[in-house]
Amino acid sequence: MRETNYYKEQIETDFWPYWEKYIDTTYGGVLNCINNYGDKIINEKKYSWSQGRFLWILSSLYELSIKGILDIDKNRLKNYMDGNLKFILDNCLLEDYSTVFLLERDGTKIKDKKTGRYDTSIYSDCFIIIGICKYVQNIEDESLVKTILNILNNTTNKISSKHFYTEPYPIPEGYETHAVNMIMVNTLYEVIQTLDKYSMKYDKYVKQANDMINTILYKLCEDGLIREFVYKEGAKNKRLLDRHVTPGHALESMWFIIEYLEKYEDITKHIDTIGDISIKSFDIGWDEEFGGLLRFVDREGGIPKGESQETSFEKLIMDTHDMKIWWPQSEALVIFHKLYQLTGNQKYLERYNKIKEYVFRVFPNEEIGEWIQIRLRDGSPLEKVVALPVKDPFHIMRAFIKIIESEE
Repeated sequence: MRETNYYKEQIETDFWPYWEKYIDTTYGGVLNCINNYGDKIINEKKYSWSQGRFLWILSSLYELSIKGILDIDKNRLKNYMDGNLKFILDNCLLEDYSTVFLLERDGTKIKDKKTGRYDTSIYSDCFIIIGICKYVQNIEDESLVKTILNILNNTTNKISSKHFYTEPYPIPEGYETHAVNMIMVNTLYEVIQTLDKYSMKYDKYVKQANDMINTILYKLCEDGLIREFVYKEGAKNKRLLDRHVTPGHALESMWFIIEYLEKYEDITKHIDTIGDISIKSFDIGWDEEFGGLLRFVDREGGIPKGESQETSFEKLIMDTHDMKIWWPQSEALVIFHKLYQLTGNQKYLERYNKIKEYVFRVFPNEEIGEWIQIRLRDGSPLEKVVALPVKDPFHIMRAFIKIIESEE
């Protein structure tokens, strides 16, 4: 199976021309508060979450262009990367190296009304880290490594002390979440790669990553399904939060783990477990009537159920469980491509082909490019805010990039 040319064409003729139009050449970064159809800027505010993600995308495209794999102007990419990085360094970091969640276009910080804080998402911290890491992996600047480690150490301290925010959906009191563990595996992988490039020690970060991987695979996993939330005082399988499954997150988490293990540990010890989780997560989330992955399902299949405390996340589950949104589909492409490459097992190829056929039949916006990212269960477009009021520049192109990289 050789998919590189297909995804190169997607990037070069569709996704890159689309997103280049929204790069902010005045202040740096990207303007991505765009409607779902993709033809109108809703407002010019900037989420640091998206700025860090876009820096990762720009730096990855630059790397592939330098290697001659992609035909994109390297000098333009470098200028955009520099502008994006400058915006982040000038505006997105607080004194303690937490990140500002939301800013005006020019970088003016916006305080969150609910919490009274600027730093309301630990996920923003992580996306800023991975963006700067990818930049530093391609542009020699050892001084930025200190900045990366300062942000990381602040982030890990917040996690260990349990003093952090995850807006727009706070973690309900008493729960442990898969999401923090999985984003940290990906973040630590990028940090370790960066330290490796500069011949710096990274042993303690390997231990952190290994601990989180073991938590995901052997503590948060039950009957082959990842528990997105685990209540520390019990109530197992009674509450909606405990019962629901997020197939896309499970699949994304599995390829994060594979990517890390392939390079820094022995993947053979875990590959069967990863494969089983991926298969079960995909199959339970697959919509037999319309195709594609549902956003949330019950751990026994079907509509999520259980007792609800009406938290913001529980409302999200019930409001969007049967929607087809872009990122779970993208993550399914990556994990089954990776699993088939590693094992040659046809069951992975079958699921890769299944999701690929669905995705490229349903999601592309043939008129203006990119994808219509948010859709109803039957595939109809839906103008709706999911998590943040943005069009995401990250998951789809990252999926294409990862598949290309794995074949080179």
